[in-house]
Amino acid sequence: MGKSKTHKNGRSKSPTGRFARLPHEVLLSPAYRSLTPNARALLVEFMAMDTGQNNGSLWLSVRDGAARIGLSNKDSAASAFAELEGAGLLRKTKDAHFSVKASETSRARCWRLTFIYAIGVGRTDEWKQFIPADKRAAKRVELGCTVDKAYRRSLAQEKLPVLDLRTTKAAEADLKAKAVHELRTDNAQIDAKPPKSVVLDYGPYTAVTIPTGSQTLFWRQGGRLSALPDILISQRVISAPADRLAA
Repeated sequence: MGKSKTHKNGRSKSPTGRFARLPHEVLLSPAYRSLTPNARALLVEFMAMDTGQNNGSLWLSVRDGAARIGLSNKDSAASAFAELEGAGLLRKTKDAHFSVKASETSRARCWRLTFIYAIGVGRTDEWKQFIPADKRAAKRVELGCTVDKAYRRSLAQEKLPVLDLRTTKAAEADLKAKAVHELRTDNAQIDAKPPKSVVLDYGPYTAVTIPTGSQTLFWRQGGRLSALPDILISQRVISAPADRLAA
């Protein structure tokens, strides 16, 4: 398999290896909020046509634009073009012309995206000075900005429904406690075994050996001599004679 070719600036020459970047400053701007769904779809199509070197030479007719965004009505597509121009996101660099000479071909309009660098022009960013004049566009801006501000405020205050999904800091400790069981990474055979007995009494006992005919260990506490506990040896507690205790 051959290696994918890239330009000197790091962009991939393969159409499938590239991506279209729409900056958040554009997405959150009044210019973008004012657009209808058709105009937003057309904006994405223009970005898909951009190769990183041809902004300003984006040839697209109204008919082809309608086909790209799935419209059969050319008037609706023409309105989408007008919206992008009015919002300052799109600029026409060359008008359409139709040649009658057989050696030439007709050309559609040529466009430039204002928020993307173009050779010889750079970024002009007319969309930053956009003020909606149409009442319907102004209403879209108002609603879109209001909802977005409410969302970001709730996100900052951790008041979103994501709390119910146990993905916030408040549930972090609980997640750590239950993660092993929920992921089934514990060993059932090991957990089924009873724990080993632990002697919690660390008193100052002295172990002695008494010749009783068997290897029996005793411990002495003051004047009392007793066999080791039943947990180690099955031996009842006995009392030692005074002479043996003296020894």
